[in-house]
Amino acid sequence: MSHREMQEKVQLEKSVRRLRETLLGGVLLERAVLLMRKYFNNYSLVVRHIVLMVNDSSDELDDEDRRDIENDPVVQNVINTLRAEEDRKKNAQEEPSEDSDIKKLGQRLTKANLVLFNRTNDALMPWRDCQFSCQRCDRFWWRRVPERKQVSRCRKCKKKYDPVPADKLWGYAEFHCQQCGNVFGGFGQMHLPAPCYSCNAAVTPTRILPPRKSQGPRSRRPHSCCAEDCYNRKEPHVLGTFCVHPRSRQRRGLARVVYASPEHHSTGSTVATCLSQGSLMECDVEDIIEEDIIEEEENQSESSEDEESGD
Repeated sequence: MSHREMQEKVQLEKSVRRLRETLLGGVLLERAVLLMRKYFNNYSLVVRHIVLMVNDSSDELDDEDRRDIENDPVVQNVINTLRAEEDRKKNAQEEPSEDSDIKKLGQRLTKANLVLFNRTNDALMPWRDCQFSCQRCDRFWWRRVPERKQVSRCRKCKKKYDPVPADKLWGYAEFHCQQCGNVFGGFGQMHLPAPCYSCNAAVTPTRILPPRKSQGPRSRRPHSCCAEDCYNRKEPHVLGTFCVHPRSRQRRGLARVVYASPEHHSTGSTVATCLSQGSLMECDVEDIIEEDIIEEEENQSESSEDEESGD
C-alpha cells in the first residue's frame, strides 16, 4: 500500500469510527464506509444523508454499491479492517442483518429523531472529562470520553485504564469556604482539607479542575494544606494524609501518580472511539485515533512477518 493510500485509509477509518460511535453502531458498516468515501469524510453531510434522506432508506447494498466496493481498494481495506476487528470481539453483538434503526430514522422525523439529528449534526455526545493515571509509567492525564465508555490508553505503555474514582481525583482544585464565602483555587485532592486564604477555616475541594489551555495564570499564593507531609503545612494537620503538590511529593521522593487508575477490561460491546478533546491539555482526538490505526497496521504487519519467518 502506497503512502497516499495509507493516508486515505487512515482518514476514512477515523471518520467511519466516529460516525458509528455517534449513531451507537447502528449503521451498516459497508454503508458507513461508502457514504464517508462519497462525501470525502464530511461528517455533517453524511449525518444529514442518513437522518433526512427519506427516499434512500434501503438497507441492502445495490449493484452500484458493490461495484464501488470492488473498484476501490481503500474502501475494501477499511471494511476488512473494521469487520475483522468486530469479529475478534467475542462478546460483541452480532451485526444486524437489517439496518432497522437507520430505516426508522428515514421514515419520519419524530421528536426523538430530531434530538438525535441535532446531537449528531452538532457533533455532540454525552461526554465527561475524566482523570486517568498509569502507575507503571508514572504519568497522569485528563481525557474527554463518552459517558458510556469511559476508558483511555496510556500513550507510553499502551495499556487501557478506567478513570480515577471521583473521590480520589487530585490536581488543581476549586474550594468554596462555607464560613466566609471565599472561593479560591490550589493543589488538592478530594476530601483533603486546605486552609481558606481569608478566614483560615479548613475547606475541602468542591471539584478538581481539568487542565485547560485557556485557564490563564493561577494564583501566586504559596500552596498550603492540612496534609501531614505538606511542605507548607497548616495546623491542625490531619494525620495519615499526604500532600499532592508536586513540590511536597518531589521532596519526599514520591511518584507523580497519587492514585493509580484501574486497568480496563474490555467487553467489546462498543465501537472503539474517543471524543473531541476541546481545550483539554492532553492531545487532539484525531491524532490519538490516527496513532491507534497506524499502530494496528504495524502490529498486523509484524504478525504477518513472524508467520512467514516461522514457515
